Amino acid sequence: MYSFSTTIFKEGINYLVEVPVKIIIELDKTGYIPVRGFANTIAFRGTCVPRKGNRHALFLNSAIRNRIRKTEHDIVRIDIEYDPESRDIPVPEDLEMMLSEETGLYEKFLALTPAYRRELINYVLMAKRPETRLKYIRKVADHTRNYKKNNNCDIYINNIETMKYE
Repeated sequence: MYSFSTTIFKEGINYLVEVPVKIIIELDKTGYIPVRGFANTIAFRGTCVPRKGNRHALFLNSAIRNRIRKTEHDIVRIDIEYDPESRDIPVPEDLEMMLSEETGLYEKFLALTPAYRRELINYVLMAKRPETRLKYIRKVADHTRNYKKNNNCDIYINNIETMKYE
């Protein structure tokens, strides 16, 4: 387990800490690095996200920040280690069948980031009635078909929120 203390800072709507380069080097991983550990004494799972200049950031969601009672400019102790456990949730059979009906659509869905797939799958799973679930599956298929990679996560979040209320 690697430990460090650092200041929480805010970037847009996100709160994050910068992970020391030495720790990233010692983790011996590149790109997005799944980790588990503790923020102060609160257990969490997260991802060290690559940034410019060979740096990585670790985002702290509101659930973690509220439990440790910390916010922007506060100091937090972080203990992390590499987390080899998969974060994928299985694609529901009915969603997979719908996506597989169109050549390449299921593959396009699987090419989405794990977090994006998880959000879309959870959207389908929140339906209570079979007809609502089918409606949501069709929306996910349309959304996947029309998806264009964009680094602006606000667009992604707004698309999901729009889907929920259409």
